[in-house]
Amino acid sequence: MITLEIKYRVTPANTDAFEKMIKNIYGPALIKQQGFVGYRLLREYSEAERKEIEATSDGYQFHLELTFESEALRRKWVASPEHDPAFEEAKKLAGQIVHNGYHLVQDSLLQKA
Repeated sequence: MITLEIKYRVTPANTDAFEKMIKNIYGPALIKQQGFVGYRLLREYSEAERKEIEATSDGYQFHLELTFESEALRRKWVASPEHDPAFEEAKKLAGQIVHNGYHLVQDSLLQKA
């Protein structure tokens, strides 16, 4: 299995719209894909919460983790007709986007299944 992590810089004014877009547009487009396992959207702690636990920030408020059975099937998602409209919606709400791929070595959530 593989996980693609996509990081988004989103202004406070776009936070709610970004979360709704993932739930209503991006997520449903993903769920249709062959080999799709799941996604997780993480929102960074507030500055006060980070200060309280002495955490740092990389400046990306959202991390979206997409898990697929294989890199080949993830690439099929990218080539699917559902990908580009969903990704364009994300780009409209995010100031900057970066991504990286990972081989999934351990996942306690999958071990419980």
